[in-house]
Amino acid sequence: MEKFGIFELLDALSAITAQNDPVPPAEPAPPKQPDGAFDPPAYESGPAAKTGGQEALAGFLARHDAVARKAEKKHPNAPSP
Repeated sequence: MEKFGIFELLDALSAITAQNDPVPPAEPAPPKQPDGAFDPPAYESGPAAKTGGQEALAGFLARHDAVARKAEKKHPNAPSP
């Protein structure tokens, strides 16, 4: 299959420009900075740090205990847990 005239022209032009343009030395690429989105999660050490979920659970349990004590006072014959 024969090349079209445009492809022959492009081949000739690329050969001419390749001879005239000196290839500059390649500069080393700067080191990539790691993306923080792919880091593993940072866990705080120690029991002193409470998260919002732990505080919510502690509040719920405190309210539940208070309601349970009120229920025991109103119904002394109720079974104990």
